Amino acid sequence: MGDSGWYCRHPACHVAYFNMFEQAVLVSELRSPVYPYDVDAPICACFGLTWEDVDADARDAAPMRIRELLRQAKSPAARCQLLAVDGQCCIRDVQHLYLKLHKAR
Repeated sequence: MGDSGWYCRHPACHVAYFNMFEQAVLVSELRSPVYPYDVDAPICACFGLTWEDVDADARDAAPMRIRELLRQAKSPAARCQLLAVDGQCCIRDVQHLYLKLHKAR
């Protein structure tokens, strides 16, 4: 699809990628499970942070796993554009999930 495609971020979406030429890649056609379609898949493609890690940080006094992820995300090892399903850094999704889980406590 190249640069002409879009990624659907909604967890219930059955289409992962689509473009204006009516081409689509279904979630079931992806090479491996990806978050948010599969909550057991890593949220972070680069460093493997999972939903369970974020949930544990939301329960702990200090979000140490997320702080470590923030540090790692600034390093050369962060290859979000190549590894992430949407080509974006996961920090936004991790922070959003953390706030949601922390608020629910």
